[in-house]
Amino acid sequence: MLHAFVLATLLVLALLGALAAALAGMLRRVGRQRREEISPVSRQHFELFQGEPINEMALEKLKVRFRSLMERGQTRAIESSLRPGTQFVMQVRALAELGTAEAGRILERQVGRKLSNDSLEQLWYSMDLACGLRALNHTSSLPVLMRCADAAPADLPLSHYLAVETISFLGISGYLRQPDSEMGRMAVRVLRRALEGLRRGVEPSRLAEARVGELVEFLWDSKPARDDPRVALLLVEVIRIIRRLGAYDEGGKASGDRWNSLDGGLLEPGESDQEGWALQASRLVALEPEIRKHLAKVSLPLARTLGLGSAEEEAEVLAALSDLKADVSDRLVSLLERRRIHHVDRAVRLLSYAKAPHLISGWLSSWTRSRIDQEARTKWRPWARQAAGTRLNGDFPYLAVLDCLGKLGCGDGEEVILAALRDHDPKVRRVAASALGWREPSEHEKVRAALHTARSDSNPDVKYAARAALARLGEIQSLQMFRRGLESEDMGQKLVTIHAIASENLGLLWPDVDALTDSEDPVLAHHAREAVALLAEAEEAGPGT
Repeated sequence: MLHAFVLATLLVLALLGALAAALAGMLRRVGRQRREEISPVSRQHFELFQGEPINEMALEKLKVRFRSLMERGQTRAIESSLRPGTQFVMQVRALAELGTAEAGRILERQVGRKLSNDSLEQLWYSMDLACGLRALNHTSSLPVLMRCADAAPADLPLSHYLAVETISFLGISGYLRQPDSEMGRMAVRVLRRALEGLRRGVEPSRLAEARVGELVEFLWDSKPARDDPRVALLLVEVIRIIRRLGAYDEGGKASGDRWNSLDGGLLEPGESDQEGWALQASRLVALEPEIRKHLAKVSLPLARTLGLGSAEEEAEVLAALSDLKADVSDRLVSLLERRRIHHVDRAVRLLSYAKAPHLISGWLSSWTRSRIDQEARTKWRPWARQAAGTRLNGDFPYLAVLDCLGKLGCGDGEEVILAALRDHDPKVRRVAASALGWREPSEHEKVRAALHTARSDSNPDVKYAARAALARLGEIQSLQMFRRGLESEDMGQKLVTIHAIASENLGLLWPDVDALTDSEDPVLAHHAREAVALLAEAEEAGPGT
């Protein structure tokens, strides 16, 4: 059910911050503790999702009061009463049910207003307003809603629901037909956020109602430019969805749940929901061949824009090239050497897709040795005076380089990583440990010995990273640690472990996760299917190949 998807995903994201310590230690059970940290407003909305009835008598009293104030022209009195708290959703509902243009203008002026320092609670307020405005069909509020949805924290799954609510306005198609305009670019980003929601627990029927297939067609018919990173990111997400269509169909009951945004309750799935999703999905499938052809030709035009735009534009280009797994190493190395890149860390990580890994690994290793005295950093002790050679250069992306060298998997890079694994800074040791095991080591025994030492590190994050690396290399003891997480009776721990297996690319545990895709628990099955999809994507080439 929808409330279960949202709550479970929120708990997973909260737990991921403590993932290393949790899995490296006793696989602590923290699900119930996290649940108790939810604010009263968030708890109220989860209860509404579960079908908790709203107080109809109180709602009618509010409507009578607001109607009377409107008739006397006292709209400011109404606005001043719209304050954060558990009464907010009731007030928005009352204005929406009044159904007047003035009620819509009042709600529109609340969008984007800072009502809480709690980002999740703030998103709930935004959702209340978006649902109310859509119930009023207040299309003039679409620009301000798009700005709100675009600025919402992407790491909170509720932001995807806000994006879906926003693209459900009929006027969104007009902006998508002009992807080069400011509002068009924003519309593309919000549509992509909505599509990402399918992988984060948004039920397909909800996106069918938003007509996502038609919206992608509108964008495609505008003949987007090949050097538009926002469109590239969206089209990559379309390919991801198409790959998962079978999983959504198999999702069964959970995928069919439908949420009534105005009533705040769940409706039973029906044939029309399934047919609606099938129609929208078929539109995406019909576009797949042309989309793949387009994505096969965008890497070079996108790469040519690097070094020319703003930091914000560069971030979108690098994200698109990363999603495409594009080899643009020639362009990037030149820009890095001339210091023409704003986001140096992201650019270095993008080098991991180079088709000549030995060349890039050699260049990165030489660059590292010219900027970092690794030997001096291994000898430094906290009680001794720190030598100049032990300080990290602020403009050198040491951690990103280690990560990239691990993905490239070459011998010279391996030596740099092993030296970093003896660093005095636990952050460096953690990244160095995380960088190992993605490729078969050149010095297998040497790497295993170093990881076994790191598994006894005083820092829990380093311990966890070393165990994950050993699991990638097939060590039974480390693999068993993750299996215990999958077998835990604590649902929160199961979900955290599933996400860890996917993010750490523990392909040897693929069958264990795959066995959970048929679970009777729809939340567990959903996350297991997504983890299997991510493991498969890690082994595949980019969507444009």
